[in-house]
Amino acid sequence: MTQRILVVVMGLFAVCALYAQVDTASITGFVSDTSGAAVPNAKIIVTNVANGVQRSTSSGREGSYSVTALPPGSYTIEAQASGFSKYMQKNFGPRPVGQTVGADISL
Repeated sequence: MTQRILVVVMGLFAVCALYAQVDTASITGFVSDTSGAAVPNAKIIVTNVANGVQRSTSSGREGSYSVTALPPGSYTIEAQASGFSKYMQKNFGPRPVGQTVGADISL
């Protein structure tokens, strides 16, 4: 009986460990103007170079943004806000799994 319980408990730990593995990456950053002031509500578009899949978000009141759950790879980052020139950075990427890469943007 004790052996069965031990096997069940070890099986549950194995399943939990599989779910805990991370297979994505993230890009986070801050959007500012040339003086360093935050640019809220800037639209951020992150495009996977390999397959063209896009994810978008907007910068918050403090200018911060985050795009999570990205498959590792190369990305194009675009940002635009009213009254500013469009920003684009090509071949940027969180390559390793589980990595969070910082990408500050100056408009």
